[in-house]
Amino acid sequence: MKLFHLFVFVFWYGMLLYFTFISSPILYFSFPIHEFGIIQSKLFPSYYFINYICGIFLLITFGWIHPLKQWNRSSYLKFVLLILMMALALIQGTWAGPHAAQILAVLHTAKHLHNQLAVNEASHQFATAHGISSLINLGMIIASSIYFYYTFRGTEV
Repeated sequence: MKLFHLFVFVFWYGMLLYFTFISSPILYFSFPIHEFGIIQSKLFPSYYFINYICGIFLLITFGWIHPLKQWNRSSYLKFVLLILMMALALIQGTWAGPHAAQILAVLHTAKHLHNQLAVNEASHQFATAHGISSLINLGMIIASSIYFYYTFRGTEV
């Protein structure tokens, strides 16, 4: 069970880092912004679903590996971090991401209709929504990195 827990965590953490620092920047600089948005809109639902599944498996396996009566400070901290990671994933997948996608659709429609006032308003709204989503993602990276540290500290390779 420990090995499965570690595999799921490393998979989730690696996916988070890959999507944030490799895939998204490469796509952003390789495609026009409209095509980039279309590609991301196809990737995000799967990304969010994988986040949910990994979070659920991590919480279940953590409880299995660490019975509550045996918890120490590190166990409590790691559990709180897992809950935080799951909460952030849910907020991003159910609110922040879809909200940004809706604004992006309005922005593309306004550009297509050459409505500059609507373009400016939607651009501002999208920048705000994207900023919030980025902060949520940063929170997930920080929480995951702390979990990583507390899970692997003292481990010899």
